[in-house]
Amino acid sequence: MAAGAAAAAFSQAPPPLRPPAPLLPALLLLLLLLLLPAPPPVSAQGLKKAASAGLGADSVYTKTAAVQQNAALSRLTSQAERFTTLFKNNPAAACSRNSQTMCGSSSGSESSDALTFAASPQAFDARAQRLASPVRDQGACTTCTASALMSAVEAAVAAALKRDAREKQYSVQNFHFCGGVGSPGELTGCSTSVGVDTAVKGMGERPKSIILDRCLPYAPSNFQPNCDRKCNDVDPDLSAGRIGFTKLGSPMEVQKHIRDWGGVITRLDIWSDFKPFFKASRSGVYSGPSSAVFQIAHSVLLLPNAPASQPPTPPAAPPPPPASGYWIFKNSWGPDWGMGGYGKISYDATGTGILSPDDTYGIIFNPITPPRLSYRLCHHPTRRECYITRAPPGTWPSKMANDLQMNLKELLRDNTRVIKDLSKPLPAADLVVCDLQDGIPKRAAPCATPTPELACTEGAPPSSVRDVHLRSISDVGGQAELRVAWGLPKGNACVRQYNVQILNIETLKSTKVVIPLTNSNAAGSIVFKTKPFVPGRPRPVFLIQVVAANKAGASAAQSLSVNTGKVSSVFDG
Repeated sequence: MAAGAAAAAFSQAPPPLRPPAPLLPALLLLLLLLLLPAPPPVSAQGLKKAASAGLGADSVYTKTAAVQQNAALSRLTSQAERFTTLFKNNPAAACSRNSQTMCGSSSGSESSDALTFAASPQAFDARAQRLASPVRDQGACTTCTASALMSAVEAAVAAALKRDAREKQYSVQNFHFCGGVGSPGELTGCSTSVGVDTAVKGMGERPKSIILDRCLPYAPSNFQPNCDRKCNDVDPDLSAGRIGFTKLGSPMEVQKHIRDWGGVITRLDIWSDFKPFFKASRSGVYSGPSSAVFQIAHSVLLLPNAPASQPPTPPAAPPPPPASGYWIFKNSWGPDWGMGGYGKISYDATGTGILSPDDTYGIIFNPITPPRLSYRLCHHPTRRECYITRAPPGTWPSKMANDLQMNLKELLRDNTRVIKDLSKPLPAADLVVCDLQDGIPKRAAPCATPTPELACTEGAPPSSVRDVHLRSISDVGGQAELRVAWGLPKGNACVRQYNVQILNIETLKSTKVVIPLTNSNAAGSIVFKTKPFVPGRPRPVFLIQVVAANKAGASAAQSLSVNTGKVSSVFDG
């Protein structure tokens, strides 16, 4: 009997015969059971059921994808370890502008990913970084996707504003039941399945459906959804910015997004051995189904590997993850499940749907007014495009590059004298950062005192400058603007000036520039514009020579050939 039919029967006039007294408790119990929310069907807890209940076509694809993803992670880890060793042995040689080095211009995206991986901590836990909001309990309703999505939004806002994700939670009740995921004006029910793709796009189309949890706390029901809000308060911080999303493909994209934004929402297919596994081993690493039957499609918030248990404490020297590696995921089955609501799943796991390309998204929050940076930027004494700064304690190279929105390769190349080990946080020493976006210096603290000049001697001429390179080239009104930079010579000989000669190879006309130094231990750079290009004629080639000099003499020249139509490589001259 349906719940509506039962209510109608009890609202009719009393029948001529009263039911026997022993039947009354049974009828009341039946009515109570009908009024309770029914458990969701095993085929869905927020996502559509997989193509087959066994290891069919959908699962075969997932197995293949998982094998490919794990192979990519293995290559990434191996290359990162090689980079770490090379850099530790000789930072300048490992990270020069030579196209074949790990910081070279010709290194591909996989090499760049490996470099980022090498310059990051071995283990990362969003909970230890205050990017994890409290664990939710979806109860008997199919609200796992909304739960995972609200957790991802909370993490992204916390990451952008440098606040604790536990400060403010957003309403799963309002998003799932009251118009966040359905068509405009449509209410969804307790057993309505919602895919990750649908939920994320619904959030993008209707951001005002994200309201504070205190306005409409979670209270699922089988009957009319409770949309009687106590308030319509949107988080003012959320209103002062823009929520976005991005579809993620590779494991490295997922790893990087989690470290930047706290989590990634993805699919997790539940098989018949899943719940028994975590019941027997709350902190175990699930390796995928084995002779199991498909039960439900689920959504979770994915985190990278981390050795800490819940609640975490950041270790002084985190041990490396297991050889195979594992993900941590935030579930929505309450804090009594798994490790305080979290579980682990192996990188090698197949048939689980993790990182399914159609169901893996990262959430991004861009505030209109970003928070202040924890860096003090001092103008570089000779390089106008550069600053001198120090990283906050415990900051890794990859995080500093991300904080200052600069290229990691540039950060490492400019600081090989200071950064000696990629497997450790940055030292408490002055670092050079260049070509920052306009808004970054405005968010940093002003320089307190000038950078002190290091001791040097003028008993001998300086050695040659290092790493003359083209930092940028651009077309400005029909002429080229070139920015060339170079590193400080080796040794402790003072440098009082840089003598630069710019020779046009075609006309043999040259321009000479003297750059005096106030800091005798500074690298240098120069910006110059060519004459307007002549239509139909080849663009000019320039030879730029740089000499370091002091009172004792001058160094040998270092040269760079620049074709304004095509950039060539650095060579000694």
